[in-house]
Amino acid sequence: MKIGICGNSDLKALAVAIDTIRSEYEIVTGDPQYWMHELQDIPDDFVNTDFLILALDWMQCIPAIYDYTWGDNFNDTLQAFSKFCRSLTDTINQLRQKSHCKILLFTPPTPASYPTGFITRLLDNSQLQLFTSIQNIANDIYKSVTDCYPVDIDLIEHSDFSALPHENNGHQTTPAVKIAGHCVRMIDQFIKYPLKCIILDLDNTLWGGVAGESELSLLILDPQGDGKPYFDFQKELLKLYKQGMLLAICSKNNTCDALEIIEAHPHMVLRPSMIAAFRINWDNKVLNILSIAKELNIGLDSIMFIDDNPSERGLVKEALPDVEVLELPKDPCGYVNTLRGSSRFWPIQLTKDDLKKNSYFSMDRLRKKSRDIKTTIADFLRKSGLSITVSQTGSESMSRVVQLINKTNQFNLTTKRFTQSELEMVCNEPHTYLLQMEMRDIFGDYGIIGVSLIRNSLIELFLLSCRVLGKDAEVAFLSVILHFMIDRGISEATGMYIPSEKNIQTAPFYSNCGFTLKESVGKSTIWCRNLSEPIIAIPDWFHVDCKLEYNNL
Repeated sequence: MKIGICGNSDLKALAVAIDTIRSEYEIVTGDPQYWMHELQDIPDDFVNTDFLILALDWMQCIPAIYDYTWGDNFNDTLQAFSKFCRSLTDTINQLRQKSHCKILLFTPPTPASYPTGFITRLLDNSQLQLFTSIQNIANDIYKSVTDCYPVDIDLIEHSDFSALPHENNGHQTTPAVKIAGHCVRMIDQFIKYPLKCIILDLDNTLWGGVAGESELSLLILDPQGDGKPYFDFQKELLKLYKQGMLLAICSKNNTCDALEIIEAHPHMVLRPSMIAAFRINWDNKVLNILSIAKELNIGLDSIMFIDDNPSERGLVKEALPDVEVLELPKDPCGYVNTLRGSSRFWPIQLTKDDLKKNSYFSMDRLRKKSRDIKTTIADFLRKSGLSITVSQTGSESMSRVVQLINKTNQFNLTTKRFTQSELEMVCNEPHTYLLQMEMRDIFGDYGIIGVSLIRNSLIELFLLSCRVLGKDAEVAFLSVILHFMIDRGISEATGMYIPSEKNIQTAPFYSNCGFTLKESVGKSTIWCRNLSEPIIAIPDWFHVDCKLEYNNL
């Protein structure tokens, strides 16, 4: 990528700032003293540039517009600006005969203040009115010259540096690094395929709380209270939807629970009719994203993925590097500004040549991705520093364990509920063990995320927080439990599955882990496993810290 920088401002500072951001660019700069001559008789270095940044200091070009105050000749000042713009337009059109590069032209910055103060808007022929007319005249340059785009200095100033003082009214009041960043984002929009689709998580992304774990009314989503950040985030997404952006859902949930919220919650802004594709299941999100791309017939580089969970974001980055991943802050109050801060939504019109360079991913390529993705996921998990600690529940963690037992609906094989006093009474029975699993990785500490209640040879409770599904933590937990039972002299383990409206996805769990069906009691099933046979292995991406007083792992 070759970038030319021409104009009458500090070109070197801008070039250094761009090089810091994109060191792979080849950058050539002109001479600020001869910028107009360079446009009229373009040097050889500029002929083959892909982009030409025309970095004008408008204060030097037309000082009269910045010296103007109420009482000066309004029409003469405006005509002087118009004359300069006509000359600039003619010169750029001459340049077009030798170069077909895209031109990024600095806009004339609006003054930050006016000497007429608070009555400025009441005055005819004020400096405010002058600059309103000036911006309209400048806009005609971008509209009349092919492939000429505005580098909006006011936008940069207000969006990125609204708190900085204006030392003068030229573009140099905005630091070169911010102008450089803006130019690079503009260039990215031409050389990257424009975003077509945003794939969204649900829990703690579009609302606070977990679908299926809370009543509809208890979810955190409202226009004024604690749920306002989520409500405002949905409103911002709605703007992009109206702009033509496709929205898709990729969430680890029961479909009916999630759809009930999207359809029925009174403060949901995004409704089912606005969603182009749904993947609400317990599958790996990487595979779901590939599936959505196939369904919508779009390339991976035209997708943005938004999820509050840094582990899920990290996995998508690792496995699907072409997908844009929005780095949400921990505090949902920052979601809106983070979304607004992404320039990938800017709708820059592309030429036919640009479109040819950015063709869709073929279906064959997506199929190959699907074949290779399991290896990539495993590699990512091995690098994630996953560690689990399994121990017996003590008094200090009993309240959290009781909370997990009574709130977890989805990955919960029996959905039996206990009060704390009931659970403490059960734990005092002989040959009864209440086990808990904690998990952490390089992204943070998940705390207690798994609970199991063992009575003699029966696994009466087995549940896992849905926050950690997709890493096979449930397999690791069960493996530790079975080794624990062997250490206690148990020869056959028994597991119970009691179906509910929300735990259907756990129905094949025992079967998948080597258990065989022993009997059915109504809709419930009892499963057994001979512990003299090899135990299901703990996935090799987990480090296990077992505090159950045995060493058979």
